[in-house]
Amino acid sequence: MEKLFDLIVLGTGAAGSTPAHRRRAAGWRVAIVDDQPFGGTCANRGCDPKKVLVGAADVVSWQRRMQGHGVAGDASVDWPALMAFKRSFTDSLPASREAGFHKAGIETLHGQARFTAENRIAVGGRELTARHIVIATGASPRPLGIPGEEHVITSTDFMELDVLPRAGRIELEHHGAVRVNEFLQSVSNSRVFAAGDVVSPPGSIPLTPVVGHEGSVVATNLLGGNSARPDFRGIASVVFTIPALAGVGSPKRRRAKRGSTSVSRRAIRRSGLPIAGFRSQSGCSRRSLMNGPTLSSELTFSARRARR
Repeated sequence: MEKLFDLIVLGTGAAGSTPAHRRRAAGWRVAIVDDQPFGGTCANRGCDPKKVLVGAADVVSWQRRMQGHGVAGDASVDWPALMAFKRSFTDSLPASREAGFHKAGIETLHGQARFTAENRIAVGGRELTARHIVIATGASPRPLGIPGEEHVITSTDFMELDVLPRAGRIELEHHGAVRVNEFLQSVSNSRVFAAGDVVSPPGSIPLTPVVGHEGSVVATNLLGGNSARPDFRGIASVVFTIPALAGVGSPKRRRAKRGSTSVSRRAIRRSGLPIAGFRSQSGCSRRSLMNGPTLSSELTFSARRARR
């Protein structure tokens, strides 16, 4: 049976939740659909559980670096216990997120969604019609197409391992991908907006703060017409290695003129790190849609070894 909505959102992560909640708060009839556990990649099988694992590894790294400098004994990761701790955060999340949608008056559906018309979605045996549709389904692993591919696991698989492997590889992600204009509106269907990793490059950057920002932009444009554009200036990203590798600024600015500055060896020695550093590049002060007043700048790491 067909049901009419003002908005149907595909995907329950950061990119989809914002327009769903904001448009529902404005009185719209909203439905949200996902064929994965509610809450999206970051909260269930990405950023948040990853940081639990990295945090444990960092404790062990600190302990080993400080051996002979006031810390004695040994530390190691108890993988089964660590995974149980991680699941104490993630196992209850899908039900909690879905309850939040229900409390807001948003109808939830589980299953794969497919377009049957430019304004109609089929989910299971149901047909849903909407004035607007937001695609926020994220990215999916890309098959490698090489011998031995069966031995490769995805990051989702890794997050559920009961035994830590001695070595492993993680598949790359690929985009859906939805081509959009500067307002994150589909160039082929004006009823459709897209946000997050599903947006065709270079229209998006696969970072959770960016995804949430794009969801907010879409929510604004749905209600007031195309007036908001995503602003990718001042974006911070981190590779969670030990030590971490971080950068701030758009790729275009990274190709612009560079300046450099030194790193305090005292700061490196305090943490017991054998190597650290940074390079800075600054532009003019701008106002970002994401975080208010920001400095358009980039921080990239260059190496400097600490003297013992």
